[in-house]
Amino acid sequence: MNTDTRKVVIIAGAGATRSDAKDNTPDEAKPPLDKGFFADIPKAIRGRYHFVQEYMMANYGIDPAKSPHDSLENVMSVVYSDALTAYGTRKKSAEVALRHLLRLIPMRIAKATSNLRTSPANGNLSGIVSGFLAQGCHPRNLALVTFNYDLHAEKVLHAVNKANNGASIFSFPHCYQVPFNHTRPRGGDTFHVDDTDRGGARILKLHGSLNWRSMYESQPSAQKMLAPSLWRTRITPRMEVNNDMKIHWRKKPYHTHPLIIPPIMHKAGIVSNALSPVWQHAHDALREATDVVIFGYSCPPQDIESANLISGGLHRNRSMERIAVIDPSSSVYRRYIDMTGRNKWGFYRNAQAFIEDAL
Repeated sequence: MNTDTRKVVIIAGAGATRSDAKDNTPDEAKPPLDKGFFADIPKAIRGRYHFVQEYMMANYGIDPAKSPHDSLENVMSVVYSDALTAYGTRKKSAEVALRHLLRLIPMRIAKATSNLRTSPANGNLSGIVSGFLAQGCHPRNLALVTFNYDLHAEKVLHAVNKANNGASIFSFPHCYQVPFNHTRPRGGDTFHVDDTDRGGARILKLHGSLNWRSMYESQPSAQKMLAPSLWRTRITPRMEVNNDMKIHWRKKPYHTHPLIIPPIMHKAGIVSNALSPVWQHAHDALREATDVVIFGYSCPPQDIESANLISGGLHRNRSMERIAVIDPSSSVYRRYIDMTGRNKWGFYRNAQAFIEDAL
């Protein structure tokens, strides 16, 4: 194959990020999954969880931290629905629980993903990225499609770029393909900001990002968090994002909250206009890809929009040469076969097996 025409899509889920946790990291300090999200909440942020637990116990007799109820998506869907449809005092208490849950999610994720392995020498995601680049894939033909809010993909490309002596692999914030301006923070570790787009790999964040910060004049309600003003959204180059951070604009401090799509069923209703083009970019990348690797994303049946994106993009693909699933569970592998009608998937239980076999 002409390497300049090779087009690679890596779809990364929470499992990909979690695989880069350092050895001997306790469960509560690892990047969270849907299952076990509440049981493993660190003590430092249990104050916000209390409001969610109290609401679920009072109205459904359910403790979210106990199996089989410990599912972030299921609890979020219940609280979100009640906040929209309930009446009177129950509606008010549902709105309080939703507001705390929306704050809890980025706090939990930011804390658990701040110290992951990103070096091409020992990181799983970075090892895959580096492997494809070493095989001749041009950075502009590499797309990281992720359902994660964290900044792990950015840090991986940052590390790979550094390992390649500053090659044009990572151009921040142009990699996102979103229309937001960026802030200019003073101090702290930041990604280098390119004034112009130098090309490089794309990071298509379908559910938003911790560093896409919507600004508010006061602490936002849950409804405002879910429907932010896009013209007041900024990208911060900070490599570590404090969920309580403020942005100064026109000499005035603004409260911020990340622009994210929470894990609820039927997300289409809250996909903002700013994110719709990102979904289209991801669909186009899948349709044109020669290589697709799905790493640590199970594509649960209730996530209809994501399933449609993947199956629709691959169904229209006429260039595919290699397609693989990296996941400990063979049931995830079988789901992708059933979902796409393609039976030539490669299956790997971990990233190192894929790297050794395919890269």
